[in-house]
Amino acid sequence: MRDILQRRTVEIINLNKKGRHRTCLQLKYEEPESELLIGPEEQGSFMYKARSYWYSLTLKKASYTDLVLKGDERTNGLLVISGTAVFDCQFFQFENQLGTEYLFGSVICPALAEMLASGHSVISDEREGLNLKEPFVAAFADAVSHRIADVVKREQIRLSHVDHATTSRRTQNLIEHLLQRVNQIASQELKIILPPGTGSAQYRSFGTGQPAVLRFGTPFYYRQVGHAFHVVMRADRSRLMDQEILSFSYALPDSVSIRPAMEALSVAELAGDGRLEWTVTGSEIGASGKIQVNCGPYSAACEVVIAENAAGKGHGNPSGKPRNPWAMDNTTDLFRGYALKNLNNDVDRAVYSIEDRMILINTEAPTVRLYLNGQGHFKDGARLLLAELFLDVITEELARRYVDRTTHKGESEAYKQAKQDLVRRYGVEIHSILLGA
Repeated sequence: MRDILQRRTVEIINLNKKGRHRTCLQLKYEEPESELLIGPEEQGSFMYKARSYWYSLTLKKASYTDLVLKGDERTNGLLVISGTAVFDCQFFQFENQLGTEYLFGSVICPALAEMLASGHSVISDEREGLNLKEPFVAAFADAVSHRIADVVKREQIRLSHVDHATTSRRTQNLIEHLLQRVNQIASQELKIILPPGTGSAQYRSFGTGQPAVLRFGTPFYYRQVGHAFHVVMRADRSRLMDQEILSFSYALPDSVSIRPAMEALSVAELAGDGRLEWTVTGSEIGASGKIQVNCGPYSAACEVVIAENAAGKGHGNPSGKPRNPWAMDNTTDLFRGYALKNLNNDVDRAVYSIEDRMILINTEAPTVRLYLNGQGHFKDGARLLLAELFLDVITEELARRYVDRTTHKGESEAYKQAKQDLVRRYGVEIHSILLGA
């Protein structure tokens, strides 16, 4: 479609409208803003059976836009064109490798169609693209790969060092389940009871004094029946990547309406200040519910209560019932969350932050970097590595807390033995949770 829309004028007309009301809508493929790296249509050649064949190459790098890397809507890759046919979209020897995430372009080779017409198996048996095992195609692929190798290697160096990384929603859910379980193990089975964190005891900030990544204007909206009011959530965009997804859940009764009732939104779609606003109306006195937003390891929630004569300030708790602390910096959980971030060394694979009660996976560690693409996404296929890292950090911290309560505090052998016991006791369960078993 990209090639066709560049060569042809394609228009859509609404036939339901008549006469002058009919207008043509032209379909266009608009390339992302980019930097030209090779070309346009730079000539190259390769040898096959003592004969030289030519091709032309255009390679660009997207400047600000994340490209789609797979599937029918793929926007990265080299379009392989011969005549008026598009044979494939790929990067040959560098397909699915780090360094190609922001690259796209085209390579034109008329001889591919000629070879196909003469009976060569240029196309794979599954009709899914070029047959790289066919000698002519292999020679062509080697030549193009050699030409783009330096560009890809420069990109690999640039993209291999990421400050933060994200996981898929599925992996996020598995990790959240794991942390809930190990916090239960710590408090109920090992009796490791922690006091609230050393944070501000306020909704707005963590113990570091840094604002929460996700936060509502107030954790408690106490509003008058029949009157529309605004619920405001803010995200700190400087600490999130544009491609990360905010997911929303609403535990609201039918008598409480909310607009817009979106389920998901990318960080890039937020306003520059990270503000997002809903309009809520309650038609029944006493109705209550909850709005929650999640993004990777971060989450925030607020409650809504509809009353007959609410003051509307949203602060306090009119029910008088004790509630859990609003700020996670005051949580009693041993493992408050996790993050994949650059720890500025390539030695530590994962560590526990006592101050933040966070498990930190080091994106600079070679074995972690191996499973990160240039857009900062951790591959789902590497959950086994995550399981090993989480198991190591969790059992080490549990062992330290457990032994420190005994007369063996400070004895290295006691910590080692306790950790080994915890690995044997909970290792299979931790691996099973993260592998989705």
